[in-house]
Amino acid sequence: MKSLTFPAVALTSTLLLVACATPGDAPYREEEEPTVEAAGLQDERPDRPGLADELYGPGGQEARELRLQQLAEALERSERPRATQQRESVMDGRPASRVGLLLNEHTDARLEDSLRALAADYPLRLLDDSATRDAMEAENCGEPVDCARALRAYPGLRLVLEIDTDPDDPRMVTTRFHDLEMETSSRPRRLAVPDGDDGIPEQALDSLADQLLMAASDMIGSMPWTARVFQTEADDWLINAGGADGLGEGDRLLVIREGRMLRNALGEPAGYASGRNVGTVEVRRIAGDHVAVVEPVDGQAPGSGDVLMLLR
Repeated sequence: MKSLTFPAVALTSTLLLVACATPGDAPYREEEEPTVEAAGLQDERPDRPGLADELYGPGGQEARELRLQQLAEALERSERPRATQQRESVMDGRPASRVGLLLNEHTDARLEDSLRALAADYPLRLLDDSATRDAMEAENCGEPVDCARALRAYPGLRLVLEIDTDPDDPRMVTTRFHDLEMETSSRPRRLAVPDGDDGIPEQALDSLADQLLMAASDMIGSMPWTARVFQTEADDWLINAGGADGLGEGDRLLVIREGRMLRNALGEPAGYASGRNVGTVEVRRIAGDHVAVVEPVDGQAPGSGDVLMLLR
């Protein structure tokens, strides 16, 4: 395995991990700066304790170092040709969360192919650019966080990953995450993808996709998996998760009411505190890849503002 050097790193307000590598080992780099970041926010006060330490105490540092080691291993795997990679899934057994894609017209189509090819190894499922834009247009919103509540309900998005490629320089890619649960957007990150004599190699796009998916996974992992009711029909409650997300008939979910967002000392979103359990529902039928029919089996039926948490 190649030796990667990781300097001190500050965690972001959304628990997005930022990884750094030496310039020679980096699969891509920021313009005019050898430091590599997966995407997201950099703490502008390096002397400030990391958010993991603030929330979890000194043990947060150990968790960060473990994640950095996992990222280093992923970077090494990403440097091998895709056909010969022996990839290890980082799925943690819980249902997958949905991530919408917003790609401008100049973005290399191979990058979306790489994202799709590698996404199966992560606890997420991708919604393509056109479907994400259709959902936003239906709600008449300019930015994903402007209609976060509607997008969370249906099509059930947890995050939106926005990728803009410079029309004058296809190497330059600006990425941004929109966290719909936290209702906040990361600062844009401008990244330089290395190119060769024949243009940008597929290997570089794979590496970029892998790191973006890992960053998305870290954000998703900062909160428990949830589903929501988006429609009711007679005695049927339709929820925004189905077979492709990992749900099955007979699964039970807790009805959680009055959850609230946790904020750090600066007032930035830092996590989510689940509310009180008011009931339980059971999956009666899988109606589609991302739709299931549930029925109440205990307590109160779910309302429009409630979230459902898997009980296993």
